[in-house]
Amino acid sequence: MKSSARYVIGVLILVSLVACSPDGGISTSRLFVMGEGAGVLAIDPSTGEALEWAVEGTHAALSSDAEQVAYIRDDAAGTSLVASDGSGTRRVAELPFASDMIRGHAAWSDDGRFIALLVEPSPEPFHGQLVVIAVETGAWAFVTGPVEVFAWRPGGDQIAAFPAGVDSGTGLYLIDPLNEVWTRLLQGAQAYTTSIAWSPDGERIALAGSDATHTFAELSVVDVDRRVPTAVYSDTSRITDVDWSPDGRRLALCQANGDIVIIDPESGHLSRLPRRACRTAVAWSPDGQSLAYLRREGAEIRLIRLDANTGEETMLMSDLSPGVDLVVWR
Repeated sequence: MKSSARYVIGVLILVSLVACSPDGGISTSRLFVMGEGAGVLAIDPSTGEALEWAVEGTHAALSSDAEQVAYIRDDAAGTSLVASDGSGTRRVAELPFASDMIRGHAAWSDDGRFIALLVEPSPEPFHGQLVVIAVETGAWAFVTGPVEVFAWRPGGDQIAAFPAGVDSGTGLYLIDPLNEVWTRLLQGAQAYTTSIAWSPDGERIALAGSDATHTFAELSVVDVDRRVPTAVYSDTSRITDVDWSPDGRRLALCQANGDIVIIDPESGHLSRLPRRACRTAVAWSPDGQSLAYLRREGAEIRLIRLDANTGEETMLMSDLSPGVDLVVWR
């Protein structure tokens, strides 16, 4: 598809998904599904209508206001970070490394000023390096690592990262990337971490990972000010994704065996929704009443909306690209 045509599609997304809903109100949320080689789909969860965002690259990231998508593009000029607002694209920064060195999705800071990437310049384990890029100027810098997984703090310009510091062992760190200041919150928190998620108020961090033997999957919640972890869940099936509810009272987990688990980290109460075939990602709706997740059925990937209170499901999309691995609901 030509770039000009894709810009038109992007404009249609912005127009159609803020248009009036069937009951005459204004649609207040959108689901975004993305993955390697899959572009970005913007979906109205009330109607299931889906349109493709103008993306011609990989490692896509959605801005916190859901008005821009950043992605990595390879062309004759080299590898670059590009941002699209649906009506056009602009080159944010030229990058000094190949796109195949980038791991996972890029991530916007909450204020939209920076984008972070995880780059692995070496095939050796635990050599991932954080790269932070200023959106306005295109200036970029490597942040001393190594880093395995990371997440921007809501409402701020700090990053939670794990693991970090070759000379100090694994642990959980809070990073000020502009000044390259690392503050260790925990030492030896978990042997391996697969997912980090900040609570909406930016005061707690959910860490999903496993022990050194990969026998047990573990979920802990860390109070950032007190630097105290609380174990809230353990199981034999790997946790592939974790997401906080908008009110910060519940956590939703997607596990490798397909189960979805909803946990109240304060009381420890949990609800297990087995045999949902959850593939990689789970996301709360902005009102905290529903979950969206990717389900694998044979060779097919589907997007499912799940009522978190009744367990009732609605299929929003089927035949998604096998590369889809992330769901964002805003």
